[in-house]
Amino acid sequence: MKKYGKKAGSILLAALMSVSGLTGACAFSVSAEEETEMGTETAAEAEAEVTELEITVDGETLTVTNATGLDILMLTYDTGNAGDEAEADAAEAEEDDEAGEAAEEAEAETEAEADASEPQVIATEADGTAHTFASVDFTGLSDLTIIEKIGFLFLYGTDSSGEKKNFYEVADEVTLDESVTMYATGQVNIREAADGSSSVIGSVARGGEVQVLGGTSAWFKITQDDITGYVAARYLTMEESEAEAAVAQESEARSALEAAAAAAAAASSQSSSGGTTEVSREPVYDCDGSGHGYYIITYSDGSVAYVDF
Repeated sequence: MKKYGKKAGSILLAALMSVSGLTGACAFSVSAEEETEMGTETAAEAEAEVTELEITVDGETLTVTNATGLDILMLTYDTGNAGDEAEADAAEAEEDDEAGEAAEEAEAETEAEADASEPQVIATEADGTAHTFASVDFTGLSDLTIIEKIGFLFLYGTDSSGEKKNFYEVADEVTLDESVTMYATGQVNIREAADGSSSVIGSVARGGEVQVLGGTSAWFKITQDDITGYVAARYLTMEESEAEAAVAQESEARSALEAAAAAAAAASSQSSSGGTTEVSREPVYDCDGSGHGYYIITYSDGSVAYVDF
């Protein structure tokens, strides 16, 4: 709205002046300074529309797609060795008699950063807002992407088997002002608490619709059919088409399994009959009316077999 404010104002004022007869020298115009300001702001906004980011991990530069809609300008990889560096600083400071206070500060930093032992990725927005992903391992991953769901950021990639690996933003649990409709991309349990070991109180079918009330970055609090609980965030999407695609993919996979099972059964039947196919199966009943008897089975190679029934 800001970049259009002055232009819209000029059009409105010019229209009012025209109606009241105030034209000519009194006509409103945008100054060169204002035009420059407008042009600079537009350029800044265009620069903020980043779709691909780069991050250096162990000397290798990786490309990460930014699909959040946020102005993320930089990704930083932290190996989690900050605590070791602070400890080294403390040791060096202790050797200097005049640096007693510095040594104490370095020791305090070591304690505060003791938990930062796992590799982290920090995504920094243009306004300085930082989003931290903990325990990130890029080994063997491709198609690296950052997405956003209900205000949380998710970093994921695809491994060699085609499976997605998710890394969650470190964030506290939130409650949304209004519920958000989301869809399940897989059959997922509804749990009593935001914990994988919590009791299962229901489930959401693949493609099912739920209302998200809030939650953490890893567990969304949802409601469906009078059941309120938590589901794994990675199984929920805001795009209905993505859930429909997952349903179609699952249906195709099931059909493929059924076709494979039928083919295996046919191959087994063919193998048991000496590599030939069955042409006919004629029942022959005993004359005593007992219902007992046998089948006369004729195969494609002309051979005949008798099987009791």
